[in-house]
Amino acid sequence: MDEIKITEVDPGAKSEIQTIKSSGTTSKQETSQSLEQRLKETDPRNFFRSTTFQKHARAIDTNPEHPWEIEPDYFVWSNDTAAEVTVATVFDKDKKQVGLLLAAKTVGQEPVATYITDLDPAVRDFASDVVSLVARRFPVMSRQEFIKQLDENDSGLITKTPDEAASEIATRAINLLPDYPTATKLDHEINLPRVDYGQAEPTEQQRTELQQFLELLSTKMPPASFQASLDEFTKNIPFTDHIYGKNFKYIYTDALGWLAASRPDTQIDDTASERTTPTATFPIKDLVKRKFSSDDELKRVLADMPVKPEPDTRLAKHGPKVAEFVDLDKVVGGPGITDWSIVSTSEGRGLDRIKEIADKFTNGTMDIAGRDTPIYVEEVNGEYFIGRDGRHRIAALKALGVPFAPMMVSHVEL
Repeated sequence: MDEIKITEVDPGAKSEIQTIKSSGTTSKQETSQSLEQRLKETDPRNFFRSTTFQKHARAIDTNPEHPWEIEPDYFVWSNDTAAEVTVATVFDKDKKQVGLLLAAKTVGQEPVATYITDLDPAVRDFASDVVSLVARRFPVMSRQEFIKQLDENDSGLITKTPDEAASEIATRAINLLPDYPTATKLDHEINLPRVDYGQAEPTEQQRTELQQFLELLSTKMPPASFQASLDEFTKNIPFTDHIYGKNFKYIYTDALGWLAASRPDTQIDDTASERTTPTATFPIKDLVKRKFSSDDELKRVLADMPVKPEPDTRLAKHGPKVAEFVDLDKVVGGPGITDWSIVSTSEGRGLDRIKEIADKFTNGTMDIAGRDTPIYVEEVNGEYFIGRDGRHRIAALKALGVPFAPMMVSHVEL
């Protein structure tokens, strides 16, 4: 008995495992049709990192005004048995604003979510980094509380400089933790060494905020760990560029790292996902209907496939990019394609590249996303046209007779 398994990887929920079993009397064609049917019943978002992330985010945050479907510049998804946190830094081009998307769910608590917009990019990125650390290393109840606090203070973050925001965000994170039982509060003023080479002197505000922050930090760490971390940091200052200028805010992220490494309740949870979202594998090799005995045969099959000229969609209305299953026979063209056996004239990017990809698809060593890059297509009047990335993969899929595959689709109205 042959057995084919299709697994949807979803660490935040029960994994879905669909099994197709064929007896000795079941034909290969029937098994293939059954596999295709079951695949089409799965969610196409499962096959790409960004859309799997979006799916998990939407399970927590259903607010349609929060643009999780925008492809994020950076995202983190942390998940364990008790809590889930999703973070994305986005640029909403429709509203022309930089934003930070946050959502968290803790067992026994109502989910929280927020979209903080119009942030200085440096503030947004700092906040994202701190949320990532809190999500992976702080106690469960602290994670959701931290996002709630950021939401309640979003207007304050918008008006602050990156240095001011870094101090406030890091302080809020540290205050989520109880004092360390044996901690000793810093009782003297810290004077970090000033490095020459034209670097700026610290401002009075920087001195005050840093002193207050280090005093707070000293109450949250074992004394020996705090002093050793401070000594190491001070020793390395001469090798740090712009310590009181553009890099001043990173003192706070460094200090959070000292804290996280020193306490038993802030160790990385090995069961939680970090920065990546596991994806399902689209089983191309089980959908292959045609193989080739020679390069000439591959070229002949590709050359016989119809090609249509790419429509001019520059001034048309484009829908958002969404994950969908696309029938390969409806993909009819792309930029510069006049023959499917010649999708590129660049050296090493012609028929040889198509054959290389087809071989990898056939033996299961290459996924539909290639080097972690989805295939993007535009749908115009029921037909699909490839963007610049994905032409060789599409040609290989068409040549192999694969009936459909997940892609990122933008629907265009001419």
